[in-house]
Amino acid sequence: MYFILRHSENSNYKDIFGEIYHYTERSPNSKKLKEGSKVLLYKKENNSIIAFGKVVKIEVKNVNNQKHFFAYLKCKRFKEPIFCDYRILKLAGIKFQLDSALPGIIPISRASFQKILKLFE
Repeated sequence: MYFILRHSENSNYKDIFGEIYHYTERSPNSKKLKEGSKVLLYKKENNSIIAFGKVVKIEVKNVNNQKHFFAYLKCKRFKEPIFCDYRILKLAGIKFQLDSALPGIIPISRASFQKILKLFE
């Protein structure tokens, strides 16, 4: 499976960008993200994809009777961020704006994932 993980500096979650992605069982697509999933890391503040990698481990903790998940990532930053304007997203086959109101875990196709990576070859 392939995903875009959205990160915001103003989030209540204690993510460590490129290392740990924190989400709950209430997060849309939370059950789809698995160990081995390939990810693109999107930073909301500058509307850019900053890094790519994979989920190496998912840890589950109970906090106030709710499941919290911690996805441990192994990622590599791009030399330059990919600004996610309409043209770039269209080239990658992504039909939505990443800076709009979307969940933090967004499934994408393998083809879209690979097209984003090719922008940096």
